[in-house]
Amino acid sequence: MTGFKTKKTKPFVWVWFPLFMAGLLFGGNPMAKEENQDNIFMMSKGDKTPITVKAPGEFSIKIESNPTTGYSWAMQPLKENEKNLVKFKEQKVEEPGEESRKERLLGAPTYEIFTFEALAPGKAVIELHYRKPWEKDVPPIQKHKVIVTIE
Repeated sequence: MTGFKTKKTKPFVWVWFPLFMAGLLFGGNPMAKEENQDNIFMMSKGDKTPITVKAPGEFSIKIESNPTTGYSWAMQPLKENEKNLVKFKEQKVEEPGEESRKERLLGAPTYEIFTFEALAPGKAVIELHYRKPWEKDVPPIQKHKVIVTIE
């Protein structure tokens, strides 16, 4: 055969790329992505997210927010039977890094992080409401339930 040349392909194409694609396809729960080994769970768009944590231990829920618009996430009180399973520790707004702070536009989204302690095995529902805190009689514009299974 003339004019047809075979070219040696790099190991990336035949080995690493298929592994990368398989990781994307089968990478775990698409609703909640564990950000790192510190048990930080990133909430997706939508109204509920299941997560699994181990007791005793600490975990955090990270959800997109836009505090410059006046809206923020507020945790609703836990049910009495859930207070033995999960303990609320703190809520904070994630500060952008120095580089992104320079480029950050007014009204650009950031993240709110809610940190909890898992006390005992069971199931608890953490409900978050997105609203302006001073508008007490106005329904939230968004709600998100986090269904926590504690092992």
